[in-house]
Amino acid sequence: MEIAIDFFSTCKIVDGIAQYTGGANYAKHRLGELKKIDTKLHKITLLVPYNYVVPEEDIRLLDGFNLFYINDITQYDYANCDVLYLPQVNGSVLLKIVSIKKKYSKLKIIATLHDRQHNMIKFDKYDRYYATGIKRLLPVSFLLYVGKKIAFNLL
Repeated sequence: MEIAIDFFSTCKIVDGIAQYTGGANYAKHRLGELKKIDTKLHKITLLVPYNYVVPEEDIRLLDGFNLFYINDITQYDYANCDVLYLPQVNGSVLLKIVSIKKKYSKLKIIATLHDRQHNMIKFDKYDRYYATGIKRLLPVSFLLYVGKKIAFNLL
């Protein structure tokens, strides 16, 4: 069984150094759990950015996993892969998952959706105050909420 884990979308590279996000920390936690099982039964590949340098603190954690360097998660050949795990999905990555699934129909995709509260929570007129410090007008904010909800449900 081959498992591919998307580490690419969970970290940003700044000057060759990985700047971890909450998704990367979650992914690292999941990798720690995977190391506890018998990994000889599974081939686990981490999809990482081309200029990713393993931080010293993570060398022991990533030891034993295959690293595959990519610029985009659609670059990997999932033909022999059984599972694609995405610890953090947001924005355009959701569209890429759809295209991957169309190309590799037997691939099982497991994903943790990030920042999709508009799909579960009712519109909050005060949400505009928390949108990266920008105070949006109520009608514009509502239209964005409805648009995101419809687009997410279609995908």
